[in-house]
Amino acid sequence: RHARDGSTWRWFGKRRRERRERRNHDEVSQPIGLTKRRPTGIGQDERMEAGSIGPADLSSGSLYDLLTAAIAPRPIALVSTISADGQANLAPFSFFMLGGIDPPSVCFSPTLGREGAPKHTLLNIESTREFVVNLVDRPLIHAMNEASFNFPRHVDEAVEVGLDMAPSELVRPSRVATSPMALECKVVEIVAHGTRFGG
Repeated sequence: RHARDGSTWRWFGKRRRERRERRNHDEVSQPIGLTKRRPTGIGQDERMEAGSIGPADLSSGSLYDLLTAAIAPRPIALVSTISADGQANLAPFSFFMLGGIDPPSVCFSPTLGREGAPKHTLLNIESTREFVVNLVDRPLIHAMNEASFNFPRHVDEAVEVGLDMAPSELVRPSRVATSPMALECKVVEIVAHGTRFGG
């Protein structure tokens, strides 16, 4: 989001914090860039003096703040998966979009964790090649937020946050019973584009 302060616009981003630390509190980052407004004359449109920045100019956290503030709003994919040995997993992802119509497809990005480790969702999908995207409506918001906590791999997030699951028809992972729509998916391709946090 952006906030106006006199003649200066500053961009702020929201950092996600683990649910046990934040609950209903948002953390606002430091400004990561600014432009100034300079009037061009009475009765004329105001113009913006603009600069440019590159990925090397910002930390990973600041890049996250900038891009998630600029590319918004985003729908949430509440993704259910299962490991090869039968351990269920449920996690939300805001890097999510429609992939195409013919064939119908969706895309989401389970970015690497702080230490460059893959998330449980990605590990499960790599081994089983199946997942379910459960769409989130207002009644699911609180449970979806709680499912974002970094639970150990042996923990079933649906049980922890109190969501009922139902059998899927075409894939092994279960679907969220109260989701307004569940997309049962098989992997077309997994694209790796980084080896560090956020990759």
